[in-house]
Amino acid sequence: MGAKVGGAPWRRTAPSALSRRTRRRVSAEREPSSMAALRSSASASSSVRARPVCSIARVKRATPGASSGSSPVVVTMRTSIAARGGSSSQPRSAGARQRSGRSRRTGAAWESGAGAARSGSPPGRQGERGGGPAARRVAGARAGRYPRSVHVEDAGRWSGEAVEDAARALRGAGGLAWLDGDGSAGAGRRSYLACAPVEVVRAEHGDADPLGAAGRLEGCGDDSDAPRWVGYVAYDAWWAGRASRHARGSHGGPVLWWGRYDAVLEVDHARGVGRIVADDAAAAARLRERLVGAGQREAAHVGALEVTPADAHARAVEAAREHIAAGDIYQVNLARCWRGSFEGSALTLWEAMRRASPVPYGLYVDAGDHQVLARTMERFLDWTPDVRGVGRIETRPIKGTKARRGDDGAEAAALRADTKERAEHAMIVDLMRNDLGRVAEIGSVEVVAPLTVEPYAKLHHLVTTVRARTRPGTDLGAVLRATFPPGSVTGAPKRRALEIIDALEPHPRGVYCGCVGHVDRRGGAHLAVAIRTAVVRGGAVEYFAGGGLVWASEAAREVAETELKARVFLDAIEDMHDSFPG
Repeated sequence: MGAKVGGAPWRRTAPSALSRRTRRRVSAEREPSSMAALRSSASASSSVRARPVCSIARVKRATPGASSGSSPVVVTMRTSIAARGGSSSQPRSAGARQRSGRSRRTGAAWESGAGAARSGSPPGRQGERGGGPAARRVAGARAGRYPRSVHVEDAGRWSGEAVEDAARALRGAGGLAWLDGDGSAGAGRRSYLACAPVEVVRAEHGDADPLGAAGRLEGCGDDSDAPRWVGYVAYDAWWAGRASRHARGSHGGPVLWWGRYDAVLEVDHARGVGRIVADDAAAAARLRERLVGAGQREAAHVGALEVTPADAHARAVEAAREHIAAGDIYQVNLARCWRGSFEGSALTLWEAMRRASPVPYGLYVDAGDHQVLARTMERFLDWTPDVRGVGRIETRPIKGTKARRGDDGAEAAALRADTKERAEHAMIVDLMRNDLGRVAEIGSVEVVAPLTVEPYAKLHHLVTTVRARTRPGTDLGAVLRATFPPGSVTGAPKRRALEIIDALEPHPRGVYCGCVGHVDRRGGAHLAVAIRTAVVRGGAVEYFAGGGLVWASEAAREVAETELKARVFLDAIEDMHDSFPG
């Protein structure tokens, strides 16, 4: 006897025994009424698309010079499937969502332009046959509040010097974002420039859950890996709602700032070519027009620097060792602060830092009343989720440092053999494995490429890669709650280490030791640890340098390590002053 579905009994029959019309009728009888309504709505029009229905509170459109005191953007979303003539308010079943996703992928959307491929065939990528100003196919569309098409235009040949000129040209529009690759393979191959964000998500120190705000940084469902959002999460975001001896947030800056850009210039250093990736042709045209303008280098000057005294840092190191001896922690990271007055263009200081330290994860972002200048080499998180929040997540903690003086082979071998550096490194790798495990599928966490020595301009660093696969339902806010702040710049156990850092360091860290980076158009997050990072705000510049401590640490050696790491910043200031004497 068949079960009752929709009030009528039916008996399972081999598909071959049913006519096509009968199968459609039986299928309709088995579906809930909401699904039948959706199917009816879909058949009424051949153009069915996901239309976002937004409930928006305190939305702020970013403009040049916008006040830093504005409330964070709060957006709550629901998405309905609607034909052009109307919408359905009925909830969709899981089967409906799957069928809708398939129809979006097979019914690919195109935005044509000059040089687009002929009707019925996809336009080529830039630099390939059939290229030109044309949009690209929507792949694996993700329902959301943003367009699912992408407009791509050829931007011609580009050199490193031309990228600098373009950044100066865009600076006047406000909100300049510069993701700076050093031309190396992988993450350093491409650089990106954008300006005038069309939306800003920010959180202040007093907000209840600033890390949760990162869950609103969505992709737009197309297949481009160009940045959609660019920004940072400050280290002090972790302290929101927690007691601290520092007046965190008193400087007036947000603890989270992300700008959404509707058009970016992408430069492929390996091929020496550029292209504009945008939401639509109008956004691309605005960026292209701004790039035509000429930008001049502006003078900048840093006054005499005040620094955490070496003897004070040495005492903090000894106090940390006492905590280790007492069993409170195994390892902790302590930093010193360099601070001085600042006049002129923060971009000029950034350019000097670029020359002093080529790295694959450089970032400059102008957030209106402050600018963040990061020259980091440490990847915090690379996460490429699908529509369910499932995807590979990777972290590459750096722990272990040695000066680079010319004999790379011998120096790398000495770093690997250093028992103190290896002990620090092992503890942090274990901590990062634990952090990823909070959002990972069981059994998916693995360590690959352990104890790799990577050379940079003035230093060697010890690096290990840890990978996992996130569970369904994970968003970026959940990932950050599980992993932030980065373990390599805090300590183990992390919570107690954070409390000891707060007690021993004389200055709140602000952005330093948080993370910087971007969320791409597909929804992937690419974040780096905010080390080797300067912040310009209120006529002053601030820079931190620190290092990890274990019981075997020596105070004099730790003081020397902070000065070695600050050398890049100090060299950049000297170079900048030489360029603008007087």
